[in-house]
Amino acid sequence: LKELGALLQLPVRSVQELDLSNNRLSSIGDDLARFEQLVDLRLDGNQIRDIELHYLPRLRHLSLAFNELQILPELMGLEHLEVLDLCDNNIGSRKTTRGESPDGWERLAHSPLHELRSLLLRPASAPLTAAPPSRPLSLARRPGPHPPQAPAS
Repeated sequence: LKELGALLQLPVRSVQELDLSNNRLSSIGDDLARFEQLVDLRLDGNQIRDIELHYLPRLRHLSLAFNELQILPELMGLEHLEVLDLCDNNIGSRKTTRGESPDGWERLAHSPLHELRSLLLRPASAPLTAAPPSRPLSLARRPGPHPPQAPAS
């Protein structure tokens, strides 16, 4: 799966969990906002470089581990998000313009994440350059298996 295409034709009222892990998605646009009942979204093990999520009012768990994100995503309209997993991405590796940090803490700090309890960040290619937002967060290591394994040929 390289793009969402036909997935967007699903009956959106009933979808509460969506697992699109281990595909070849490289970009996630705001099309997923149609899934207003979504509580759990897993996008691990893709090739996501860009993500745009602006309105998923019930989303509590967002997992973006093992992707190619270079900057922390801006997550507007996810006020009930409790767990954000960004382990094993390339956060901090982008080239910056004046006034921006390489990891994008300013984007995350301006997102209204009032209920965020856990922000998971396992080894990145570059250290974060700024302190996390002033809310209490768990920066614990993500338990479980490491990068998704490719099928043996």
